[in-house]
Amino acid sequence: MRICIISKSFPRILPKTGIPVTIYVHTFAEQLVRFGHEVDVICAPTPDKKPQIYNVVEVGYPRVFSKNLYLSNIYEMWFSLSVGLNLRKLHTQNKYDIIHFFENPATAYMALLLSKKDMPPFVFSSGRPVSGDKLDWESQNVSRPIRTASDTMHNYVFRHVDGITVSSARLKEVLVAHLKLEEKKVMFTPFVAAEPEIFQADFDTKELRQKLGISLSDPIILCLGEVSPYKNQLSIIKAMPDIVKNHPTIKLLLVGTVLKSYRIQMEKVIQEHNLQENIIFTGFVKDYSTLSKYYNLADIYVLLSRSEGNMPKTTIEAMSCGKPIIVSNIPQNKEGAIYGDEMIFVDPYDIKVISGTVNRLLDNSRLRNQLGKNARRTIAEYYTPQVVCKRMLVVYDQIIGKKRSIKKL
Repeated sequence: MRICIISKSFPRILPKTGIPVTIYVHTFAEQLVRFGHEVDVICAPTPDKKPQIYNVVEVGYPRVFSKNLYLSNIYEMWFSLSVGLNLRKLHTQNKYDIIHFFENPATAYMALLLSKKDMPPFVFSSGRPVSGDKLDWESQNVSRPIRTASDTMHNYVFRHVDGITVSSARLKEVLVAHLKLEEKKVMFTPFVAAEPEIFQADFDTKELRQKLGISLSDPIILCLGEVSPYKNQLSIIKAMPDIVKNHPTIKLLLVGTVLKSYRIQMEKVIQEHNLQENIIFTGFVKDYSTLSKYYNLADIYVLLSRSEGNMPKTTIEAMSCGKPIIVSNIPQNKEGAIYGDEMIFVDPYDIKVISGTVNRLLDNSRLRNQLGKNARRTIAEYYTPQVVCKRMLVVYDQIIGKKRSIKKL
């Protein structure tokens, strides 16, 4: 099978390769090739031209890096337009069997407008956050113009691609109910895998502890991801006073980019309860390969998000590292517990339950170890790159077969 994968224009850069594709796209493309398929990955330019086992096709010159949200979105549209203008030519040259867009609605939107006619099936993988308690989208704290543009493109893409894949039954439920899509068009198949060569247990974390100013005896709670309202880190901060009473040297490590307005809310709680010595904001970790050390540093991983698109990748990474995990009891998180014994679920706004659960885990090393073992078992069975890739290949066959049947009619 000849497969074309189109990635986001501004994803994390995989440090070992320098190729600007999201880590799971890179892992997925490699696995497809190992299964005997030909793969082109269309992505934005990068200075590093190291070859991959898949074919890299760069479009969208010149590449612009900017922290300004509007400039980055303008470049994203430029990249998407470049893909739309070049996709038909690339298909003519390479004869793709299927074209797969990962999460970026702008690129899929442009491709549908400019290149869809007489093309192979288009499949779109969505991880768009949805509410944990109602059938609706999560705004993700972006401005109204950007949110409106995103909604418009998402809705168009969802209606016009040949197939949609999601890693969450909850997201499928929202898509079908919210947009009145045919259930068969939306396929529940996880497309995010754990990278076993990166996320392992038992990394040496002494150097990282020294860097962060944390002693070897201090227990650590880790929360990794964008620090913003929909991730709800404020709840674990509110729980910290009760945790500190039982574990005075506890450290809460918040790893990720911090939304300024949200930081102000958190600082009020931190100062009110004198938690300055117990809470550390690291900011965004640029080197993706070092994230495993942060997971291994932690005694407990906590994620109390009010909404998610699919099961969070950070949770999968923490599971792969064998960490005991406390997560909010939203449907997207519960779906990741295949056996029900991999993690502990809590109401993300019940502060007493959150602090009580953290204290119970910190006081029970046997329970922590068992949860970690259960999590690694589930990763090995359901979230390895090989398993995820095999499931997606089944979806490809279904979509290709369906389109061929429609053409015959």
